[in-house]
Amino acid sequence: MDLTEITSAVITLAVMLITAFLIPVIKQKLTAEQRETLNAWVDIAVFAAEQIFTETKMGQAKKQYVLNFLANKGYNINLDEVDLMIEAAVNKLAGTLKG
Repeated sequence: MDLTEITSAVITLAVMLITAFLIPVIKQKLTAEQRETLNAWVDIAVFAAEQIFTETKMGQAKKQYVLNFLANKGYNINLDEVDLMIEAAVNKLAGTLKG
Protein backbone atom coordinates (compact mmCIF):
# COMPACT_ATOMS: atom_id res chain seq x y z
CA MET A 1 0.00 0.00 0.00
CA ASP A 2 1.48 3.34 -1.11
CA LEU A 3 0.89 6.14 1.42
CA THR A 4 1.89 8.81 -1.09
CA GLU A 5 -1.21 8.20 -3.20
CA ILE A 6 -3.47 8.18 -0.15
CA THR A 7 -1.89 11.36 1.22
CA SER A 8 -2.21 13.04 -2.17
CA ALA A 9 -5.87 12.04 -2.41
CA VAL A 10 -6.60 13.35 1.12
CA ILE A 11 -4.87 16.66 0.38
CA THR A 12 -6.75 17.00 -2.92
CA LEU A 13 -10.05 16.29 -1.17
CA ALA A 14 -9.26 18.83 1.58
CA VAL A 15 -8.42 21.53 -0.97
CA MET A 16 -11.64 20.82 -2.87
CA LEU A 17 -13.71 21.04 0.31
CA ILE A 18 -12.04 24.30 1.35
CA THR A 19 -12.61 25.76 -2.10
CA ALA A 20 -16.20 24.61 -2.27
CA PHE A 21 -17.34 25.49 1.26
CA LEU A 22 -14.94 27.58 3.31
CA ILE A 23 -14.03 30.28 0.79
CA PRO A 24 -17.68 31.18 -0.02
CA VAL A 25 -18.45 31.41 3.71
CA ILE A 26 -15.48 33.75 4.23
CA LYS A 27 -16.56 35.88 1.25
CA GLN A 28 -20.12 36.09 2.60
CA LYS A 29 -18.87 37.21 5.99
CA LEU A 30 -16.73 39.94 4.46
CA THR A 31 -19.68 41.03 2.35
CA ALA A 32 -21.91 41.19 5.42
CA GLU A 33 -19.30 43.24 7.30
CA GLN A 34 -18.87 45.56 4.32
CA ARG A 35 -22.64 45.93 4.02
CA GLU A 36 -22.86 46.82 7.71
CA THR A 37 -20.16 49.46 7.27
CA LEU A 38 -21.87 50.84 4.18
CA ASN A 39 -25.15 51.01 6.06
CA ALA A 40 -23.48 53.01 8.84
CA TRP A 41 -22.03 55.46 6.29
CA VAL A 42 -25.46 55.81 4.64
CA ASP A 43 -26.98 56.65 8.04
CA ILE A 44 -24.31 59.27 8.70
CA ALA A 45 -24.69 60.79 5.23
CA VAL A 46 -28.50 60.93 5.48
CA PHE A 47 -28.37 62.56 8.91
CA ALA A 48 -25.83 65.09 7.61
CA ALA A 49 -27.91 65.82 4.51
CA GLU A 50 -30.95 66.45 6.69
CA GLN A 51 -28.94 68.99 8.69
CA ILE A 52 -27.39 70.70 5.65
CA PHE A 53 -30.46 70.85 3.42
CA THR A 54 -33.28 72.02 5.67
CA GLU A 55 -35.90 72.70 2.98
CA THR A 56 -38.46 69.92 2.57
CA LYS A 57 -38.38 70.06 -1.23
CA MET A 58 -34.62 69.43 -1.43
CA GLY A 59 -34.91 65.63 -1.61
CA GLN A 60 -32.86 65.34 -4.79
CA ALA A 61 -30.08 67.53 -3.38
CA LYS A 62 -30.07 65.43 -0.20
CA LYS A 63 -29.84 62.22 -2.19
CA GLN A 64 -27.04 63.59 -4.35
CA TYR A 65 -25.17 64.63 -1.20
CA VAL A 66 -25.46 61.07 0.14
CA LEU A 67 -24.30 59.55 -3.15
CA ASN A 68 -21.33 61.93 -3.34
CA PHE A 69 -20.46 61.19 0.29
CA LEU A 70 -20.45 57.44 -0.41
CA ALA A 71 -18.42 57.89 -3.60
CA ASN A 72 -15.83 59.88 -1.62
CA LYS A 73 -15.64 56.94 0.79
CA GLY A 74 -14.74 54.71 -2.16
CA TYR A 75 -17.98 52.79 -2.60
CA ASN A 76 -18.97 51.62 -6.05
CA ILE A 77 -22.61 52.37 -5.96
CA ASN A 78 -25.33 49.93 -7.00
CA LEU A 79 -28.13 52.48 -7.15
CA ASP A 80 -31.00 50.10 -6.44
CA GLU A 81 -29.40 48.74 -3.29
CA VAL A 82 -28.18 52.14 -2.09
CA ASP A 83 -31.61 53.66 -2.75
CA LEU A 84 -33.12 51.09 -0.41
CA MET A 85 -30.48 51.83 2.23
CA ILE A 86 -31.11 55.57 1.90
CA GLU A 87 -34.87 55.08 2.25
CA ALA A 88 -34.33 52.93 5.33
CA ALA A 89 -32.06 55.56 6.87
CA VAL A 90 -34.57 58.33 6.11
CA ASN A 91 -37.36 56.29 7.68
CA LYS A 92 -35.18 55.56 10.70
CA LEU A 93 -34.41 59.27 11.07
CA ALA A 94 -38.09 60.18 10.73
CA GLY A 95 -38.97 57.64 13.41
CA THR A 96 -36.28 59.01 15.69
CA LEU A 97 -37.51 62.57 15.25
CA LYS A 98 -41.15 61.59 15.93
CA GLY A 99 -40.63 59.91 19.14
